[in-house]
Amino acid sequence: MARRLLSLWFPRLASDTSRRKRPVEGAFALVLGAGHAEHLHCLNHAAEAKGLRQGMALADARAICPELATRHADLRTKT
Repeated sequence: MARRLLSLWFPRLASDTSRRKRPVEGAFALVLGAGHAEHLHCLNHAAEAKGLRQGMALADARAICPELATRHADLRTKT
C-alpha cells in the first residue's frame, strides 16, 4: 500500500485566532521578545499590505505603520 503524506501550512493561524478572541480592525501583529528587542511573529493581511514582514523589529514596524495593533504571541503548547 502506498504511503501518503499531507502537509498543511497556516501562516496566519496565530494572528487569526487571537483576533477572533478579541477583535481588532486594521493592521495587527503578534510579537515575540528576542533579547532586548521585540520582533513581528505573525501578521494579518492588512499589516503585510502596509509593508510589514515577519521577523521585522517592532520599532521599525511602528515607524512604517504607527497604527499597528499588537499583542504578545503565546507559544505555549496546549495539551
